[in-house]
Amino acid sequence: IFVKKESRNKGAGRTILHELFAHFKKEGCTSISTFIKPYNKQSQYFWKKQGFDLDLGYSAKKRLI
Repeated sequence: IFVKKESRNKGAGRTILHELFAHFKKEGCTSISTFIKPYNKQSQYFWKKQGFDLDLGYSAKKRLI
C-alpha cells in the first residue's frame, strides 16, 4: 500500500487495508503476508498498528480468521 505524503496519517491506508481484509476473507484467505523494507520505520509502525506480526522488519503476517 502506498499513500501520498499529503494523505498520510488521515486513515487512508487503514481504510484501504480493511477493504482488502474484507475482500480476502470473502475469497477464503486465512492470512496476509507483506514485505517491508527494513529501513522504512514508518511502514513498520503502520503494519504493526494494524495487527501484523513483524519478522525482523522484513515481512509481516496477520491471520484473518
